Amino acid sequence: MPKVQKKQQAEVENEQVAATEEAGNGKVKTVLVEIPIGDISGTGKRLHIDVDLFSPACNVIYQIADGLDKQQARLQNGRRVVDKNAAIKWILEQVSRSLS
Repeated sequence: MPKVQKKQQAEVENEQVAATEEAGNGKVKTVLVEIPIGDISGTGKRLHIDVDLFSPACNVIYQIADGLDKQQARLQNGRRVVDKNAAIKWILEQVSRSLS
């Protein structure tokens, strides 16, 4: 676990994940996850990440991509989110926008 202040650590350990499910109604599930954010340690303009995901993380990214596609989500560059790579970019863009 990353080193964080005691108050922050308690929040991380008691991470709240709220989910709503409307299975079978054609609605997309939504999940709220608190993410601890540290200080910037690099100043890179571009980063390539090669990650092997296995179940259940593998399944989750496909579910996220499908949900974003159904909601016709778009990346900051205007492209539709239709696959797992775009879904990961979209998540990171949302976190970045929340930090601004």
